[in-house]
Amino acid sequence: MPRSPSRDVVDRFAGNRGYFHRADPLRRWKNLAALGAAFFVVGWLVVEFAMPGRAANAHTHGELANPHAAFDSDCQACHKQHGLGDFFSNPLSLFKTQDRWHDLTCTKCHAGPTHHTGMKGQASHDRCSNCHHDHNGRNFSLVKMDDSHCVKCHEDLPSAHESGSSSFAKTVTGFEKDHPEFRSLKIDRGLKFSHALHMTPGLVYGENDQHKWTPDSLGQQFGSDARNRFRSDSGNPGDPVQLQCSSCHLLDAGRPADGDGEAKSDFDLRLRVIPGASRHSILPPRADGAHYLPINFDVSCKVCHPIRSPSTASGEVAIKEFTVPHRRQTAALRPLVRGELANRLASGKNPMLALPFGPGKRLDPATNPKLGTFGKELDRLTDASLQAVGVACGKCHYSPAAVKTDVRQLPDKTVWFEHATFNHVSHRSLTCGSCHSGTEASFALNEREPPLIVGVKSCQACHAPTGAGGAGIRHSCVDCHRYHNGDRPLQGLGSPHRDPAQPLNLEQFLNGGKGSP
Repeated sequence: MPRSPSRDVVDRFAGNRGYFHRADPLRRWKNLAALGAAFFVVGWLVVEFAMPGRAANAHTHGELANPHAAFDSDCQACHKQHGLGDFFSNPLSLFKTQDRWHDLTCTKCHAGPTHHTGMKGQASHDRCSNCHHDHNGRNFSLVKMDDSHCVKCHEDLPSAHESGSSSFAKTVTGFEKDHPEFRSLKIDRGLKFSHALHMTPGLVYGENDQHKWTPDSLGQQFGSDARNRFRSDSGNPGDPVQLQCSSCHLLDAGRPADGDGEAKSDFDLRLRVIPGASRHSILPPRADGAHYLPINFDVSCKVCHPIRSPSTASGEVAIKEFTVPHRRQTAALRPLVRGELANRLASGKNPMLALPFGPGKRLDPATNPKLGTFGKELDRLTDASLQAVGVACGKCHYSPAAVKTDVRQLPDKTVWFEHATFNHVSHRSLTCGSCHSGTEASFALNEREPPLIVGVKSCQACHAPTGAGGAGIRHSCVDCHRYHNGDRPLQGLGSPHRDPAQPLNLEQFLNGGKGSP
């Protein structure tokens, strides 16, 4: 009988019948892998219960920033949900799992308007995560961006623009390196004004000027408002008037009330003082104190520089001076002055208007030839009055002595840095003259002052690395500039360009927008 082939197979294990009890290398690795998986699962459960904070960090890649803390346990609040539908619609999406975290839904709450129009790569706004990375802890700032995000375009700005050119600085690689000078320094204010004169004690023009203004003399000349506004801290009405920067440049909040809580004048309603403290304290500022109130003639200047038509006379009729409103051009000013003069001329015992009674005891103007000269006399008085008003306008404006042409409109410079932000309150430890050189009394009188901003070099003295000659204070692009809404950078948070297109109610917000219409 022939030998069975299976016998040959069995004979190979003669004397080694327990071979299956000994693990071969493959089985050994399989056992180790299974044991490791078991230890890993048990260890993970221990961490989940013993250290839930560390477990949550491993699951979510870190805590969300404070504004997003409500979404710590709700990934779908920010991340789009993916499922089988994505695979069937695009099978290649299976191989792009590392890129799915970019699919965010930030625009549910943040409009995120684009940067300046005409820039290349505006599609980058579709992926907020290109610049903003969360899961870095509660105190992490999502808007403190590295300069590299800005430099990638601004190191060669023309090439980043669709037109191939730009009206802004062509190359900027860092604030302390090649930041251009502020554009505001080139603006013509179109106004005659000398800070040095107004900051001199007594407001004198020089050593030979013996007339020093005091609160008393201002009160006698311009009324009680002037006396109350410029009274000295010592309370002595005979002390020379000493203006401070805060006498005219005010933050929006004004000042606290006087000790008795009563305002001494209309001006004091806005400029309250702290009991026992200097009138020139500015506490507290409104909001972040980024900008000062614009200088207003009626608030800051009129008390000492009222525009008045001078006293005059027409025959036996005396016409007292009267105030002329500010901000009126020639076409609007003439009828106002003429009307006031006509009213005052007619209210006096004017022989031109003393008309006799004719037959039937009725007024008969035809019998009084003097009435025909009333209009001519009114024109003469109006021209003379406008001549004096023109001289008053010429003290501050570059215009003819007589008001015959319109006064050039001044540039509206409430905000001097149109494409940047600046917070005055953050710099309160410095004197105003540190950044606005030329505003002190020690400077020579200069009728036509340029904008008194020292420039970018004064900022770089602090905002630059210590190795570059600065004080090491932060100097990132985003400290002063904003990216979104670049064409209108100063619009507030309530602007429709920043607000979400469809606001959420509280429940929708906390659930990441789920269930919203």
